[in-house]
Amino acid sequence: MTSTIAPGSIVVGIDGSEHGDLAVERAAVQAACERRPLAVVAAARFASLQRTGGDAGTSRCTTTEALREVAALTDDAARRALAVAPGITVDARPQLGDPRQVLADLSARAHLLVVGSHGRSMFRGTPLGSVTAAVSRLATCPVLICRPSPGGAGDGVVAGADGTPGSLPVLELAFAQASLRGLPVTVVHTSRDVLAGVSRLPELCGTVVNESYLDELTTMLAATVTDLGEKYPDVTATLETRTGLLGAVLGPERRGWDLVVTGRPPSRRKDLLALPLPGTVAERSRCDVVVVPQGCTWS
Repeated sequence: MTSTIAPGSIVVGIDGSEHGDLAVERAAVQAACERRPLAVVAAARFASLQRTGGDAGTSRCTTTEALREVAALTDDAARRALAVAPGITVDARPQLGDPRQVLADLSARAHLLVVGSHGRSMFRGTPLGSVTAAVSRLATCPVLICRPSPGGAGDGVVAGADGTPGSLPVLELAFAQASLRGLPVTVVHTSRDVLAGVSRLPELCGTVVNESYLDELTTMLAATVTDLGEKYPDVTATLETRTGLLGAVLGPERRGWDLVVTGRPPSRRKDLLALPLPGTVAERSRCDVVVVPQGCTWS
C-alpha cells in the first residue's frame, strides 16, 4: 500500500528514532528553501502485522493498530516540521509495507528523498542503516542522507564528478544547493579513480582508452563547471584534481564541508569510470550526503 504524493514533493522517511527526527528538521528547512511541499512518511512492515497469527479479524485489528502507530509518528513529525519551518505545506503519510520499498516507490514522484542515518565515524560505530542503504540504491530521485553531526564550517558543497555526461546531474544538484545555501562549490576529479576505470575498461566495454581520452574528460568537466558557473553566477566554483580514491576525498579528509554530493552509477555500468559507492561516502562523511542516481534530472 503506497499512496500518492504531490509531484515534486520533498519526502522524508521516519521511524520514530532520533535519526528520523533529525531528518524531519532538515527536510523542513529544505522544503522552506525550495518552496516545495513536504511529505512525511512512516511505514509499518507487513512482518510486524503477522506476528499474532490467528483469524482474519485478529489480522485486521493488528493492521489497524499498526496504522494508528505510524499515523501517530507522522502526525508528530508533521508538527515538528511546522515548528522548524512554519510556512511550509506538510502532508502526513502513514503507510503499510516495507519502508524500503515504500520510499523507493514514492521517489518516482519526489523531488528529493530525505532519510536519517545510523552512520558510523571513521573508526567505529554501526554501519549505515539498512533502510537508508537500500533507499540510496533504489530511489529514482536524489537521496539526502542526514548525518548525526551537522558538519560544515563554511567550506561549502563538494561534488565528485568524472567528466562524463552521466555526472552532469551531480554537478547540477551541487550548484543548485550551493546557490540555495549561499556557499561555494568544489568539484573534485581524482586521478586514481580514472586509472582504476581505465584498468577495468576492457572488462566493462571491450575498448581501449589512451591518456588523450582522459585529458578530454578533464577538459569536458572544466567546460561543464564553467557553464554551470554562468547558470549560477552567485556560486563560486573550484575544480580540483587529486590523487586518491574519490570516496576518501569526499569523506573524512576535510572537516569543513557543508554538503557532499556523489553519483550513484547503475548496477551494470558500461561507460568508463565508476564513482564511489554511495554507502561508503555516507558512512565516512562528517556532513550530510546527497546521492544522485544516474539519469535523474534536477530543476
